[in-house]
Amino acid sequence: MSVFWLAPQFLIIGIGDGFALVGLQEYFYDQVPDSMRSLGIALYLSVIGAANFISSLLITLVDHITEKGGKSWFGKDLNTSRLDYFYWLLAGITAGNICIFAFVASRYSYKNVRKTTVAVADCYEGDHIEAMA
Repeated sequence: MSVFWLAPQFLIIGIGDGFALVGLQEYFYDQVPDSMRSLGIALYLSVIGAANFISSLLITLVDHITEKGGKSWFGKDLNTSRLDYFYWLLAGITAGNICIFAFVASRYSYKNVRKTTVAVADCYEGDHIEAMA
């Protein structure tokens, strides 16, 4: 088995992170009260850092738990490792996350954002242009 089998997963995660970063930044910029805007951007960056720590913690926990049960899912040899089990675990966690997100998002009320309208003056005079032609 080649390590390049992991490339599509990393590509999908990278694209997802790009979209998530933009969405988080827009959310914290628009929905946080104006007096806390800089704190909102700091929280946005903290969420990414906390997610990286939790990811490392999850890998460490899975490695220790599966090592006690016999053979670790993460090994030095990719051919004997059980990364498929780990990806199934991640899929289950993601499915639970989607359900929790749908529940919370359906009950969320957005902050009213006032849109400013720009008035454009109509200064077209048809007779003047026809007279010049």
